[in-house]
Amino acid sequence: MLTSLASKSTALTTAEADDVRTASKNLVSTALSLADTVVETDLKNIAAQATSILVAQASLGIAADTTLIDSVTVASQQLGASLITSLLTNDDGVAPTTEEITESLTNDTTLFESVLDVSLPVPPSIIPTVAERTDLVTIAYPTLSAAAVTRSLAATAKIVNPQNITLSSGVTALSFLDTYLTTPAVVESSLLGGIGSRRSVAALLAGEAEIVVDAVTGAITISVPGETYAGMVLAVRTVPASVPNGLRLRTDGRFTLVSDGTAMDIAATAFSVGGFIELAETAGFGFTQNDNASFSLDLGSDQTFVGAFAYDNLADADIDSACGAISVTNPEGLLNSASYAFGINCANGVTQKVVPFAAESNFLPSLRAAGMTATADRSTGVISVNGVELLKPGFFTAAPTTDELTYHAANTDSLGIAMQILDINDDGVDDYKVISATTVQIMYGVE
Repeated sequence: MLTSLASKSTALTTAEADDVRTASKNLVSTALSLADTVVETDLKNIAAQATSILVAQASLGIAADTTLIDSVTVASQQLGASLITSLLTNDDGVAPTTEEITESLTNDTTLFESVLDVSLPVPPSIIPTVAERTDLVTIAYPTLSAAAVTRSLAATAKIVNPQNITLSSGVTALSFLDTYLTTPAVVESSLLGGIGSRRSVAALLAGEAEIVVDAVTGAITISVPGETYAGMVLAVRTVPASVPNGLRLRTDGRFTLVSDGTAMDIAATAFSVGGFIELAETAGFGFTQNDNASFSLDLGSDQTFVGAFAYDNLADADIDSACGAISVTNPEGLLNSASYAFGINCANGVTQKVVPFAAESNFLPSLRAAGMTATADRSTGVISVNGVELLKPGFFTAAPTTDELTYHAANTDSLGIAMQILDINDDGVDDYKVISATTVQIMYGVE
């Protein structure tokens, strides 16, 4: 009901908004009461439904009060703890110790991601009105059509502004991130191999970090001596205290920062998100920001472009000035080479890469469900499967043909994905046609 109400953009009275807040609190409390009584699948379903309630409330422009934030925090911690206990309790019914839980969460990426799957996002305590957001977009990007402004608002609504999230501790998510980046004990415990190098960690240990939040989009720029990255926050969650602190690389290429029971998902994005949307829309390509920080462009005729920004170091550019005019550099080399990427270039010297990305959000979970481990590298677009086979997605998708739909019907898995093995580019390496009910995308084998 709340989701339906939110989709109609209905203006609510103060009393109606209070009713929605009350309903959200009651439903989150219900999720908490069920957390100890169900199995993994049910926990994920409960978490998904509770999340949809919180998203609907935010879409209605109703900010969370401290009571709801506290309720979400407690429920999220309990959902995660129940999942951990359920998965790690042995056949004799002996629950895991705290040390065993920490070790498992440190070494088992699947378990770690499963805990995040049942964790609830902290709802925003500040929500600008649609009119306020529209004014910001139209002033900053006056060439956008009314339809493009609407798509821009939908896209930027999926970017979490860390200034607008208040944790149960009373600090904002922006303050949490700043503390994380400048706390030696936290950084030293991070699992390295993430953004940048040990040089960046040394800079963080020196307590030298700056975070700039874009007022129009909510995107962030993180700078430390010698390194600067453009990113977006995807979610801020509360997790059980047993989840170890550190920086974790996720299977879809995003990063999750964990510190003392708070987890923040971050991924790379355009230095000028609004400018990039304006560029796409002016070229006639409808822009969509996906939940996993990838983006899609509508090319018409049921074709789309799907890409993600790489973790490019922007330290050598003049990031204190506006991006300015944006130009695009076409890829060079082979479709399945690691370096095959588009270049996005700002007039101020910022240069970034856009790499291809899996169009179907269920693609990586489908591989996991089949017993395979797969990790996407957002700096190249290459997907590593079982640590041996490498795949490079194509940038473009199309609607499935009749033959492809027939193949899909006969071979689809429980997540709606069918994979057909072919050698599409005649290089002697297996390629895969990833077919869903609505899209087809090629995954090129990499030698």
